[in-house]
Amino acid sequence: SATAQTRNLSILKEQIAAVLQREQLRREQIRREQIQQQQIQQNLQQEEQVVQQRLQQELQQNLLLNHNMNINSTFSATQAAAAPVWQQHQEQLLLLQQQIQQKYIQQQLQQQQQQLQQ
Repeated sequence: SATAQTRNLSILKEQIAAVLQREQLRREQIRREQIQQQQIQQNLQQEEQVVQQRLQQELQQNLLLNHNMNINSTFSATQAAAAPVWQQHQEQLLLLQQQIQQKYIQQQLQQQQQQLQQ
């Protein structure tokens, strides 16, 4: 009877040890799964950040492109509107340049005449 009890206790100890070992293995498995889940979560967050950054860059590039296109169209419209005024200014500058050249030639001629008279 004592041997039977000892044997039963030994069997119980083995069973308890086996249950504890299984429980330990189960906890380790759960811990590994949690770590995997965290890594997956981190990877997803990183990927999402990369996608967000790319979208932000594309958006900024599109906004810049639109802005440049608006500036170009505004510039073209301004240029078209200013063309007659610019043409008039060019003509006035040309006339002024011709007048200056004529005065310079007149001065040169006067100086030559003065030198000849002396």
